[in-house]
Amino acid sequence: MKPYGDGRRNEKNRNVGNCDGMHFRSYTTIVPELNADWKDLGVDEYKDLLAIADPQKSGSCKDFLAGYMYSTKEDWSAFDAMAKEGMTVPGANKAALEAVTTGEKGILVAGVDYNAYKNIDKGEPLKIYYPASGTVINPRPAMILGSSKNLDNAKAFVNYLMSDEAQQMVADAYLLPGRQDIKCDKRTNVSDIPTLDTDWDWMKEHADDIAAHLNEICK
Repeated sequence: MKPYGDGRRNEKNRNVGNCDGMHFRSYTTIVPELNADWKDLGVDEYKDLLAIADPQKSGSCKDFLAGYMYSTKEDWSAFDAMAKEGMTVPGANKAALEAVTTGEKGILVAGVDYNAYKNIDKGEPLKIYYPASGTVINPRPAMILGSSKNLDNAKAFVNYLMSDEAQQMVADAYLLPGRQDIKCDKRTNVSDIPTLDTDWDWMKEHADDIAAHLNEICK
């Protein structure tokens, strides 16, 4: 990789991209309100109401689970309890969210938030909740290869990605901007989202096994 900065070091968010929270349907016959942390979901109150994206198909869910396991020292008790209460794995992000928007399920655990914000703007009766103990913000870096043959153009493109115009486009797409001075008015900002402790080297090493185990316990 080619070292490069665009001169906005103090304006940049450490974590940028999207994050995982709980999405729940606000029909009173399903889940009207939610004030539960991850460990509070595996109870009879939410029996057969839980869904989660397939972490072997959703990179965001996979990152979340790896981050959760790192921060809890691989404590599976919360997810074991959810699985015992009938949590299902409908598929990747779109299929998992549809399980809630159709009313088949009441809560999507660790769903990507920008998809839910889009559906809310379309009139879907959804709400988004970030548990107090924290979630994972998925970083989406831009980088320049050390072997780049068009270094000036590559730098110009990175500069554009961090420009006011491009960062506002990111915010308007319900994603998290890479600059602290660009605020979102359609979604929760980075500063208002509680986050888990993460170690991306550890998470990369263990993520595949963690994803496979989640699918196994939810069979």
